[in-house]
Amino acid sequence: MLHSGLVALGLVYILLTGVDLDYHRVGWGVLLLGFSVFLVVVKLGGSIQPKASFLVAVGFAGSYFIVRALLGGPVGLAVSESFLVVIFLGIYFAISQAGSSFLKVLLFAVVGMSLAQIVAAIIQLTSEQPFYVFSNIQHKLSGLSGFFGHYNPFAAFCNVSLLVLLPVPFLVNMRAIWKVCLFVVMGLLVAATWFSGSRGGWLGLTGGVGVSLFAFWWTLHSSKSPRAFLAGIIAVVGLVIGLSTSWAVISYKTAERKGEGASAESILVTGGVRSSLQGMAFDSFLESPAVGHGARAFSYKVIQDWDTERLYSFTGDPEFVHNEYLETLSSYGFIGFILVLFGLGSHGVKGVVAVVDRPQGAEEALERAFKVGAYGALAALLIQSYFSFLMHVPALIGYCAVLVAILARGGSRENLGKLASGSRGIFSLLIAVLTIFAGSRAGVTDFWARKANNYAEDRGNINAQSATISALWKAGEASKNPKHYEIAGQAAMAYANQAKEVGDRDFVGQFNHVAKVSFEQALVVNPYSQVAIASLPRTLDSGGDYEGSEPLHQLAVERLSTREHHLRVNYHAGRSSFFRALQLLRKGEENEARRFLRLASARIKNHQRLEKWPGPTGERKEFVEQVLRWDALLDGENLYRAGHQAWMKRDPERGLALMLEAKKRYAKAQSVLRGRQSIWNVQSRSLLEQIAQIKDGRIAPAEISGEEVERIAAGLESGSSTR
Repeated sequence: MLHSGLVALGLVYILLTGVDLDYHRVGWGVLLLGFSVFLVVVKLGGSIQPKASFLVAVGFAGSYFIVRALLGGPVGLAVSESFLVVIFLGIYFAISQAGSSFLKVLLFAVVGMSLAQIVAAIIQLTSEQPFYVFSNIQHKLSGLSGFFGHYNPFAAFCNVSLLVLLPVPFLVNMRAIWKVCLFVVMGLLVAATWFSGSRGGWLGLTGGVGVSLFAFWWTLHSSKSPRAFLAGIIAVVGLVIGLSTSWAVISYKTAERKGEGASAESILVTGGVRSSLQGMAFDSFLESPAVGHGARAFSYKVIQDWDTERLYSFTGDPEFVHNEYLETLSSYGFIGFILVLFGLGSHGVKGVVAVVDRPQGAEEALERAFKVGAYGALAALLIQSYFSFLMHVPALIGYCAVLVAILARGGSRENLGKLASGSRGIFSLLIAVLTIFAGSRAGVTDFWARKANNYAEDRGNINAQSATISALWKAGEASKNPKHYEIAGQAAMAYANQAKEVGDRDFVGQFNHVAKVSFEQALVVNPYSQVAIASLPRTLDSGGDYEGSEPLHQLAVERLSTREHHLRVNYHAGRSSFFRALQLLRKGEENEARRFLRLASARIKNHQRLEKWPGPTGERKEFVEQVLRWDALLDGENLYRAGHQAWMKRDPERGLALMLEAKKRYAKAQSVLRGRQSIWNVQSRSLLEQIAQIKDGRIAPAEISGEEVERIAAGLESGSSTR
């Protein structure tokens, strides 16, 4: 029972952690699984063994994904991706070798976790306040999300739990009261999937139910049960109803989310933004079809291939493809994809053989029920994985491992009391060591991440601020996850701004330096870190080193302009250029100042072009307008010079036209000229005098096209002509 208890505790811990894309929160659960696998190795737990070939094959396949991840791509992404594989292997080895008593524990665990998720969902549905177990969020969650914080994985969890439980009351003898309880729980899980609003979840549910019904029919047919014919009819009818109603339900859910004016058909058929992301992922696969580009390659390759003419920059951060099949092809190539398909297929065949060939006694009834349920649950996961990144959620890849391990169970019983030997023992020992190591590292990461959160609550205390950053660094060192360094850098920038508000220059400098070092460390573990690339030059700007930040701004603009709405790299680069220009003006270097003012204007205009919606507001809007006024001043200067040149060459009509255009620009820029002793004020007064002189000669302005005026204003043409 010790082995079963450890497996159940580890499994429940992982499956109730919700969406933890940083992976550290599941660490202690993974550690428990590692110890449970070790117990199997030393023969203190477990008795039902799958064939050694299955354990070895799964071990080799897992090794491929880990090695490919670590050898290709940034270590900060590879470690996180490898940790997902470790979760799968730990659960697979622990459950596939667990004794028959474990299945009863698993049944209670699934029912208990389902009830916990349902209670959380009911609170979310009935409460006006947002509710999420793992975070003190202030915004209302979109749809029910249970412990997950997001409706898609919540729906997947509900579907898997429902389909695992579905065959139990039909294939296992139990009291009527317990069957009624199971049906109530399953009904609540269906309702939870509906109210979650997940369209992929509903499609997965209908497909999973269809597969479960056919698996149930096959089980009865193989045992020559008289109920097989009726079960077959129910399976066909259920599948037809499910397929015929899915489109209507999904269309309704789409319209409900997007509003009555939305075209459900266009969104579902074209896939919206997701179809474009999937196209880029497939193109990425074709660049390296055999082995892919390495762990999470899509997260940075998509930024390079982003087309802002087709996809706005305010589209959500495409960290994943939202299609696990294309994600696998892009990261691990055709080899990785085939390993996944072959692994699932071989376990599916093994499950069928076990159901058909095993004795039909009461002891095996629960195991047969779980195997039948595993088919439908896996189908639901695989269907929904076409629309989401479920296998990158630790809880769900863990649940997937549970299903595959259930199908792998069965085989010879071995004597207890001695160390396991041979390939099974070797691979089990390796998985135990790997899982314990990974779980302990993730647990340490989780400890320091929680400490950082606790320290951060004391916002005004300088010691607490330093402790927050120190704890985040320790979490980053334990996990090699760039996000901890990114958060440390962002926290240090915020603390520097607080110190600046109270005039504490020493702490401003210290925190700016800490922010700089943190972002640099994030780039060490992930050179593609968007947050670090975008934020690093701002740490230099905060200290007034605009010259030093310029190359870093250029890099950010080059790499991340497609993320303008979220990161505003053009906006911040424009600010840096602008303030550097002001520094140069104070030094009297007006020509160099003009160059950086033009650069600032170009970057701000690019910011406006890429962001599109919504436009700038508040302080950002005021700054944009100020830069554009300076831009108008420089335009006016070019037009004035061109007009003066035309006048001197005895073309007063053209000169007057250009000077009148210059007057408009100077008028727009008056607020930046006011109070300044500069060449622009001299030009402004001279401009008015020259316009008056030309007009006194009864000269009418020449007609000049708007395109030509803009080219002259931008300095692309001299504006002169001869008569």
